[in-house]
Amino acid sequence: LLALPRLSRSLWAWDAVRRRVALALAHGNTVRAGRVLELADRRGWPATEEAAWRVLRARNLLATRDTLGAEALARGVLENYVSLAPSSGQALALLELLARARREAFSPRLAYRAALAEWANGDRAHALARLGELARHAPADERGGDALQRVQWLREWRRPFAAVAASDTALRWTRGTPTWNRVRLERARAFRDAGKPDSALALYARVARSAAEPVLRMIAWWEYAREAQDDSRWALAARGFRLADSLGMTLRDEAALVQGASTLAGLMDWMQGRRVEAIRAWRATVDRKARFWLGVALHQRRVAEGDSILSDEFARQPGYDLWSAAARDTLHLPSWPGTVLAAAPDS
Repeated sequence: LLALPRLSRSLWAWDAVRRRVALALAHGNTVRAGRVLELADRRGWPATEEAAWRVLRARNLLATRDTLGAEALARGVLENYVSLAPSSGQALALLELLARARREAFSPRLAYRAALAEWANGDRAHALARLGELARHAPADERGGDALQRVQWLREWRRPFAAVAASDTALRWTRGTPTWNRVRLERARAFRDAGKPDSALALYARVARSAAEPVLRMIAWWEYAREAQDDSRWALAARGFRLADSLGMTLRDEAALVQGASTLAGLMDWMQGRRVEAIRAWRATVDRKARFWLGVALHQRRVAEGDSILSDEFARQPGYDLWSAAARDTLHLPSWPGTVLAAAPDS
């Protein structure tokens, strides 16, 4: 049943191969297991199944004492599928077994891929330790990237104070290189995550003013504004959002990273009580959220245009998204007042 041709071209093709291999190994027939793996039709398989096949094939080759073939397949998993757990972790375990048997150390590139595999498989501490060791022994012009990666991982692992400490080393190693401003941005994020808004805002502003890359400046102003918004510093947030929006207008491909910045700038003006400036900002913005807030502001001022915007563009439109539902609540409409499709009459 598991060898039926139609099953090999179905969604369960890999599962069938895996079960056939397990059955062969249960009978101690490693040669037959290898044959099943070798003849498997892998066309159209997703990356997860391809990575799993390579690991299983590598284990089979190792069982038949083909260490070079097993090593090549396992290295291929780390090179091409390092983010896919558990396959990358299993491939790393096989490579470490071979390295211990040969009493050899990993090359720097393989050690870096090993750290990535450990991180992807949840072994955070070992991944950080391996990456730190790799950075310490790397050439001066290469270790900056490893140091930056370590800061990012510590932040992702929710160790903001450790990330701040690691960024000290990363800044020292990357000074005078293009990576330096990226490390400064990560350091600002670490301060933010550590609950140090003043330090974060100051560093965000320095990066935004001095970075050579416009995209980095745009991102720094955006994150500066979001941090100021979270800390209820409306004036600083409004300025940051406007600067991010201004840079985004010059960067077509990356502008999506700060989508809605001008709308949020108007909202920050509104929070400061600068109603006229907020309304002016929302009128100048082509954005659905800006239209909603313009409608709310004008409705609050009892301007008929506000009710028209909320009614025609939101409340009377089909659907129950946040803005439509909020518009109906603002206008005291119980639900979407549109036409309900009636069932076709019986014939």
